[in-house]
Amino acid sequence: MIKDNQKFIKLKDFWDNALYLSDDDKEEIKKNIKGDDWKDFAPSPKLFDVFYKLDNSSLILDYGCGSGWASIILAKLGAEKIIGVDVSKSAIDALNFYKRVFNVEDKIEGIIIDSSWLKNEKDNKYDGFVCSNVFDVIPKEMMLDILKEIHRILSKDSIMIIGLNYYLDPIVAKEKGLNLSSDNELYIDGVLRLVNYSSKELEEIFSEYFIIESLTYFSWPGEAKETRRLFILRNK
Repeated sequence: MIKDNQKFIKLKDFWDNALYLSDDDKEEIKKNIKGDDWKDFAPSPKLFDVFYKLDNSSLILDYGCGSGWASIILAKLGAEKIIGVDVSKSAIDALNFYKRVFNVEDKIEGIIIDSSWLKNEKDNKYDGFVCSNVFDVIPKEMMLDILKEIHRILSKDSIMIIGLNYYLDPIVAKEKGLNLSSDNELYIDGVLRLVNYSSKELEEIFSEYFIIESLTYFSWPGEAKETRRLFILRNK
């Protein structure tokens, strides 16, 4: 467990640095941003379109919200309330900045959390859930614990939208000079950047608590192939 805590701390520090917005950054963004720029926040049109599945939700949890792009989109599409949470202070600072810029302060609450935050949330509290690029960049034991808690705090039949990275073929990884550990973990500069799951493995993991409604593939800008995974789940 100590080992996993060290991984968690390194991940937190990495994202604190990656998501930090200086005062100058914020001024530049405010100067150039337009009122409908939120429509371009999602890294893929497929990700944007799937959020319509949650537009009538009363309380959505955006877990590992990063800069808050998903929370902003959901608020603009009509969701009543979104709780955006992240371990990174820089992430919540960015979320709070963007919700002011796009005039959705009344719909979004940003919370800095630790790894035990979910355990204090009430049963059946949320009726929607979104999570992008979180579950495959944290230790597996942590992911399994989070999924168990998500199942508990979501109401029955609630929709979950989960975006994940692509599967990294071990042979391709080796050819690129990337070394996967025996736990299929990829570290870059000492930071855990990927836990490598096949789609079948993910389906087996998710199906313990959730019904798998669909799995589609998408790409980020500049990627030639659609290899990233987009799961739509329903809480059992």
